[in-house]
Parts: sequence; C-alpha cells; structure tokens
Amino acid sequence: MEAKVIIAIVVIVALIGHYWLYKWIKFKIDEGVVLKFLRDAAATNSETRHTAQDMAEALLLPPDRVRAVCTRSPEIIAVQGAPDTWSLKR
Repeated sequence: MEAKVIIAIVVIVALIGHYWLYKWIKFKIDEGVVLKFLRDAAATNSETRHTAQDMAEALLLPPDRVRAVCTRSPEIIAVQGAPDTWSLKR
C-alpha cells in the first residue's frame, strides 16, 4: 500500500513539474517573439511604443497572450498615460 502512495505522489509531482515547465517554455517563446518585435520596431522606426492589439496583429498572437507577456516580462514596461501600451525598458 505504501508503494502505491509513493508512486502516486511521484506521478503527481512529475505532472505538476511538466505542466509548470510547459507554461514557462511557452512564456519564454512568446516573450522572445514580443521582444524581437519591439527591438526590430525600435531599430527601424523612432516609435518605440506599441499597443498590445497592434503587436498581436503583427505577431498573429492573441492579444491576451501579448498582454500577459508584457505584464510579466522584466524587459518590457507599460507606457504611463497610455492604456495597454508597452515599450522596451531602457
């Protein structure tokens, strides 16, 4: 009986670990895409501020995912006075 409990705990911990790792990798991929967009846009244009909707349309990502990346990424900051507008941290 104890072996089954230990196996169940190990399986649950492994599943939680895999799920967390999947979410983290997905975030890092999305973050890389958004950061590349912002860096490329800053290099070719003086406009360094972009709304989540504009980025979502350009990157073919859902706006909620873009907002989540912009909110969580330490390299992206919200533009003061402009709702849902983001820029690279300088």
